[in-house]
Amino acid sequence: MGGLAYLVCDGETGFTIPAEEPEMLCEKLSWLLNDRQLHDSMSQRAEEYAQDYAWEKIAKQIVEVYEELGKD
Repeated sequence: MGGLAYLVCDGETGFTIPAEEPEMLCEKLSWLLNDRQLHDSMSQRAEEYAQDYAWEKIAKQIVEVYEELGKD
C-alpha cells in the first residue's frame, strides 16, 4: 500500500492485505460486494476518520505550532 496506509484501520475503515496474498484480497472484496451493511459502515467510519487529515485541519494545526514557537 502507498502513502495513505496509516488511514486504514484493519477491519474498521478498510482492510490491510499483504501484497503476496491475492486470495485474501479476493475474499475481502467479496465481503464488501456482498454485504451492504459492512460496506456502508466501513465507508462511513473511513470518511469520519479521514476528516482528521483534511488539509484545512492540518494547516490550522501547523499555524498553531508556529504561533506557539513565535511566543518565545
